[in-house]
Order: sequence, then structure tokens, then C-alpha cells
Amino acid sequence: MTAKGFTPHDAVLAVDFSSEVTMNQFAMTAALDKTVSSADSRSARQAYQESWKASESLIEGIGDESTSHGRDWLEEKITIMLNGLEKRVIG
Repeated sequence: MTAKGFTPHDAVLAVDFSSEVTMNQFAMTAALDKTVSSADSRSARQAYQESWKASESLIEGIGDESTSHGRDWLEEKITIMLNGLEKRVIG
């Protein structure tokens, strides 16, 4: 990354951010399939999806349940961070 113009600090920050977001996303996605509680048999994924219906902005911003499956949502998060770093490099 430094060969592409990133400072050593920004390069390490980008790798650290990407690693941290990836690990968190993995753990959170795995937790979505667990039962909410002994009193609530829904999965956390179902509970989240039901709560989204209360907000038109969330429905519009999140779209459908595809955001809780696969890598698209994670890749969008990392892209936002990299775009910001690119602006720092280009100035």
C-alpha cells in the first residue's frame, strides 16, 4: 500500500480496520442464527428483520435480507473506508 502512496500509518490503519471489520462481521453473522432467548424462539436474524419494519429509512437503506448473508455488506463497509483513505492520499 505504501508503494501506492499510502503513508505507513494509513497502510497499517487500513489493514487493521479491514481485519477488525471482517472478524466482527463474521462473529455477528454467526450470532444472527442463534435463538434470541429461551422465552423468544426467533433467531436474532428474524428479530432484527422484524424490527426493521418499524422504520421506513431502515427498509430503504438495508433493502432485503441479503445484507445479512454473504460478503456484499462487508465489502461495502470496507469500500467506504478505502475511498476515504484514497482521498487522503490524493488530497
